[in-house]
Amino acid sequence: MIAPLLPEAFDYAQALERYAGTQDGFLTEQDTAMTATFARYDYLSVTLECIRNADPVTRLQLLLAYYLQ
Repeated sequence: MIAPLLPEAFDYAQALERYAGTQDGFLTEQDTAMTATFARYDYLSVTLECIRNADPVTRLQLLLAYYLQ
């Protein structure tokens, strides 16, 4: 088993909080990038769930709206 780089494990909310609490410019930029990445992941997860649960006509409409935005 590979040992983790940090002594304790963080979920992404804890990691973002830790990044936001620093004055280091690199970490601040990482915080911004990670926040955007997690927001996009959440959006895509919700979108995929809506598409999976839709009837065929609504699924087509959702896919078109998603790809044409």
